[in-house]
Amino acid sequence: MEAKKLFVLKLFLAILTGLGMLVALSPSTSASTWHKGVPKLLYGRWENKYAGFHFYKKSFVAWDRQIGYVPTAYARIKVTYKVVGRHTYRLHYLDIRSNYYHTAGDFHYINESVIKIVGGGYLYRY
Repeated sequence: MEAKKLFVLKLFLAILTGLGMLVALSPSTSASTWHKGVPKLLYGRWENKYAGFHFYKKSFVAWDRQIGYVPTAYARIKVTYKVVGRHTYRLHYLDIRSNYYHTAGDFHYINESVIKIVGGGYLYRY
């Protein structure tokens, strides 16, 4: 009887150890994926006193308002986005001047007239 209890205990510990190793060694996955284009919530022209963005379906233009619209405005193309939170999107784009991909930052949609650049300021719809 004692040998049977010891066998069941060892079997239970072996199964528990195996399950623990299976969980620990399994690859972690991320549910979020990259989507093509710009989120529909961000479409349109957004500005504050320092910068401005105009988001289109598959591209956007950004400019520095203190320098002026023309010198810094050029299209960022091949935009993709990832949902990183509720109404928060990380934008990734191809810079046509340098031909490199960059991350534009995280944009949090607050309402139809305000978005927030995470780690930055607020932008207002114009």
